Amino acid sequence: MRTQEELDRELEQAGQALERARKLETVLRDLQAQREQCCQAEAEARDVLAREEADVDELEGISLASFWARLKGEREERLDQERREALAAKARYDAARRALEDLEGRLTSVQKERDSLLTQQSRYQALLEEKEELLRRMGGEQARELIRLEEENREIQRQLREVQEAASAGVEALRALEEMGSALDSASNWGTWDIFGGGMLATMAKHSAMDDAQRLADQARWALSRFRTEMADVSAVEVPDVEIGGFAAMADYLFDGLFADLYVQGQISDAQAGVSRSLDQVTQLLSSLDRERQTLEGNAERLERQREALLAAR
Repeated sequence: MRTQEELDRELEQAGQALERARKLETVLRDLQAQREQCCQAEAEARDVLAREEADVDELEGISLASFWARLKGEREERLDQERREALAAKARYDAARRALEDLEGRLTSVQKERDSLLTQQSRYQALLEEKEELLRRMGGEQARELIRLEEENREIQRQLREVQEAASAGVEALRALEEMGSALDSASNWGTWDIFGGGMLATMAKHSAMDDAQRLADQARWALSRFRTEMADVSAVEVPDVEIGGFAAMADYLFDGLFADLYVQGQISDAQAGVSRSLDQVTQLLSSLDRERQTLEGNAERLERQREALLAAR
């Protein structure tokens, strides 16, 4: 028969494995819901791209629409607009496809880890039965009260770990959003100069900043998705998605002129607004997590004082 200390150590190890498995169940449900949303978004983006490319093909080829546009002298203008819309649709589709592929990979990884951890269930039950038998032999009200305090404290520590993990994911999401916001600010500044005749230098600098923003947008989406799965164990509060589309980053390379510059600048402004909203929401959620952490730490200190008083009593 093992000692109580040995049993407690093994129970803690097995319990942590099962706790992690239970948490992964919640993560899996959230990832599956996200996958459904991403599948729908990817399908919608694919349909939009197909329609936009068909519009371009129709104007470029021999069709009634192309004939009337030529007759009215509007063909080149309409063709430029349709190509811009097709570029924007392609960028949105690529972003949706990347998000779906990332979720599929994470789902597979989480399922494998969950299945591996669930093998600890039978071992945990056997350890509980062994400890129960040991405590029955020891007897006494003090032993029962210590067990109650230990179980309550174990639950508080579990909740604290979940809050801390969620806060860590939130801080990472906040950092990713701030970096993306900085890239968008740079793109906006260069874009303003470009509109007022900054020339090729301003155009190239703007596109470089936009490329950075698009790369950081993917990172921000991933960080917010992770924050969302971590928050699922703590609260039912909805974590925002970063509200940005794909940039038609090549639009005013291919279609020079004020209209193209204004079109791209409008995309940048929309993305800035989405990032600003997401930053505000994530900041509020982090404040809420900090309040929850303080409450749990206070409860843990209260239990420790009760335990010390119980052990000091004669």
